[in-house]
Amino acid sequence: MAKNTQKIGWIGMGRMGFPMAERLLAAGYDVSIWNRTRAKAEPLAKIGGRIVGKVAELAHVDVVFSIVSTGKDLEEIYFGRDGLAADGGKLPPIFVDCSTIAVEESAKIRAKLAARGVDFVAAPVSGNGKCVAAGKLSAVTSGPSSAARAVEPIIEAFAPRGVSYVGEGDLARICKIAHNVMLGVVIENLCEITLLAEKAGVPRHAFLAFMNNSDVPMPVTSTTRDVLQTHFGAAQLKPDPKKYLAGDFAALLETLALAAGMKLTSENKNVPTGLET
Repeated sequence: MAKNTQKIGWIGMGRMGFPMAERLLAAGYDVSIWNRTRAKAEPLAKIGGRIVGKVAELAHVDVVFSIVSTGKDLEEIYFGRDGLAADGGKLPPIFVDCSTIAVEESAKIRAKLAARGVDFVAAPVSGNGKCVAAGKLSAVTSGPSSAARAVEPIIEAFAPRGVSYVGEGDLARICKIAHNVMLGVVIENLCEITLLAEKAGVPRHAFLAFMNNSDVPMPVTSTTRDVLQTHFGAAQLKPDPKKYLAGDFAALLETLALAAGMKLTSENKNVPTGLET
């Protein structure tokens, strides 16, 4: 693999961040990695990743990427007491953030970086860790056009399905919100029809395999938002609400099953996801 010349800084080793950084290393980039829990990043040292002890050590890279849980986390990592931009010194000319955060949070961070002469590119992604590994991730970007175009080839290393530039500012965040609304409605509908089929006697794994192999349009359900609010409320009855909600759409399926008088148990069957190679 030919060596790419840009020096990349990477912040965040979660379910998405780890495989995304891994793909950059596989593409030949020089990647320096910081994560709050250093041990999560250590495996990438075996394939060329440079693990740094302090986020400030990323100040001299060409582009720094981040993918963290919340806007508050990002603010702290960039501008906190020990943050990347805390000491007023030299910074990378371009920051790229792939996190899913609020538009207002992103705009606030953008203004702070602009005051330091730094371009900020919002680059949220569509998919999950398995999509990254399968090479089926896509991304949407916004911010200064020249900066967004400059980092596009780098983003394509972990989002080969395509990088869509949608304009200045934080428009990419709007696109991500719209995408998540659409996805939430579709998944809610999928949960409903899956439970309908199962209650009639269809094995869940068989129905999901059928759906994954078909192209059936699913109508929007007008009560999606109310159902999701009920789901969030149901989570509060669990011993660990945060852990339950982290189950994502699988947890939503369980909540809807309870409302239907059903208690789901694992069928211990692997359902093809469509991401297999």
